Amino acid sequence: MSSNPNQHGPAADAVAALREEVARLRDRVDALEDQIGGSSTLLRHAKDYRDARVLAALDAGDEVHLDRIRTLYQERSDVRDADTLRNRVRDLVQTEVFTPTGRQRWRYHGTGGEDCGE
Repeated sequence: MSSNPNQHGPAADAVAALREEVARLRDRVDALEDQIGGSSTLLRHAKDYRDARVLAALDAGDEVHLDRIRTLYQERSDVRDADTLRNRVRDLVQTEVFTPTGRQRWRYHGTGGEDCGE
C-alpha cells in the first residue's frame, strides 16, 4: 500500500515551503506595522495602506489642493483609474482630519488632531 501523497514528496515539500513563507511574511507585516504604529490613529483615518501613504506624506497644518492629494495617490500607491482616484480623494478629505479652506483646498490636521481648532 502506498503512503499518503500529502505527507511525502514534492507536493508536501511545496506545502511546507509555502507555510514557512506565510509565517515569514506575517512576521514582516508585523514588523512593518510596528514601524508605522500598527494601531496608530493614522490607520483609523485610512481605509488601507494607500490612504495611509498619502496621509504620511502630509504635515499637520498643510493646506492642500485636491490635485496634490490625487498626485500623492498616484506616486505612493497603485491607484491609477480616474474614477477610483476621484473617489479616493473625495472619501479621504471627508474624514475628520481635513477641513475645507476654499475651492478644492483642504487643511490637513494630522492624524492625532494636531493643529485642530484654528
